[in-house]
Amino acid sequence: DTTVDVADLVGTNTVTLQFVDFVLNADADYTLQISAAGMPAQGAVLYYGNDYSLGKGSIPQQITVDNALWVNDTMLDGMLCYKAVTVHQHWFGQYYWGIALAGLVLLVVHALRTMRAFANHVETATIQFIRLTYRYEFLVTQLISKSFKNKYKRSALGVLWSLLNPIMTMSVQYVVFSLLFKSNIPNFALYLIIGIVCFNFFNEAVTVASQSIIFNASLIRKVYMPRVIYPLSSILSSMVNLVVALLPLLLVMLITWTPLRPSALLVVFVLLCLFLCSLGFGLLLSALMVFFRDVQYLWGVVSMIWMYLTPIFYPVTILPGWMMNLMQLNPMYHFITFMRTILMNGISPAPGLYAACLISAVVPFVIGLVTFKKLEDKFIFYL
Repeated sequence: DTTVDVADLVGTNTVTLQFVDFVLNADADYTLQISAAGMPAQGAVLYYGNDYSLGKGSIPQQITVDNALWVNDTMLDGMLCYKAVTVHQHWFGQYYWGIALAGLVLLVVHALRTMRAFANHVETATIQFIRLTYRYEFLVTQLISKSFKNKYKRSALGVLWSLLNPIMTMSVQYVVFSLLFKSNIPNFALYLIIGIVCFNFFNEAVTVASQSIIFNASLIRKVYMPRVIYPLSSILSSMVNLVVALLPLLLVMLITWTPLRPSALLVVFVLLCLFLCSLGFGLLLSALMVFFRDVQYLWGVVSMIWMYLTPIFYPVTILPGWMMNLMQLNPMYHFITFMRTILMNGISPAPGLYAACLISAVVPFVIGLVTFKKLEDKFIFYL
C-alpha cells in the first residue's frame, strides 16, 4: 500500500507512486486500486483516455471490455494509462569499484612477488613466459608481418578490406533482415555489425591458426623453436585485422547516435576472452590437421553451422526454451552478448556473463594447449 498526502494533490501537481521491493512479472495480471480515505464527500479523480501515447503523438485505439477503465464496478468509456518502473539493485553494481580495486591490488601483489622471485633467481611461470616472449619476440613479429602481408598480397585495396568487409556484410544483411523480413530489433545496424565483427574474427583466426603448422612445415623441419609460436602468431595477426574492423563498428555507433559510455572500456576484457578462445581452437585444430588433413574441410562446414546457430542477425527471443539452454554452451553467444551489452546498453553486464565469458575462454584454451603439447613431438613424422 502506498499513501499520498492530500497537500501534494493541489492544482496540477504530478505525484509519483513508488512501490518498494516490487518486481513485475510479464505473465501476471496486475490491478491498480485507488481509494481516498479521510476525505468526506470527496474521492480520487482519475484522468483517462482512449489512446496510447507514443512520445510526440498518440494512436487512437478501440478499447476492449477487458482493457477498459472500471471504477467501483462501473465500466467507463476509456482506459487508465500508467507506467510501472521497477529498479533492482544488483550487488555487483553496488560493490563494482570495490571488486575492481581488489583485482588491481592482486595484480600489484603478483607483480611484486614476480620481481622478488626474479631478484632471487627463482623461475616462476610468469618469468618463464616473459623470457620466452623476449627470446622469440623477433620471430613472432616476423611471422605476424608475413601472415598479414600474405593475406593482402597482390590486393589493390590491401588492408582496406578489413574495413570494407564488415560494412558490406552488414549492409547486405541489414537490407535482407530489416527491410525484407521486417526485423524489429532496436538499433539493428549496430546489433548486426557487433555480431559480424566478433564472429568474423573468430572464424578467420581459427582458420588461419589451424593451417599454421602445415604451412610452416619446411621451417619446422629445419629450425627448432616452440611450435606453439606458429598458431599464436596467426591469432595475433588476426587481432590486427580485428582492431582495424572495430573502426566501422565505431562509425555505425556515430551514425546511429549511440553514445560511447565508460562501459566501452570493458571491450578489452571481452577481446581478451575472444583471443584465448580462438587460440584454444586454433591450437587444437592445428595439431589435429597434421594427422588428419580433412580437418580443414570439416571446420569449414562446422564454422558455417556455428554462424547460423549464433544470434548474429536474429534475436534470441525467437528461440524455444530448449535451444536457449543449448545456447549457453556456445562461447560466441556469450562474447557477442557481452559486447552488445557494453556498447548498445552502455552498462556493465551481470556477473554471470563475466563468468560465462571466462569459462568460454579458459576451457577451450586449456583443452587446445594440452592437446597441442601432447601431440607436437610427433609433428615431425607427419610433415
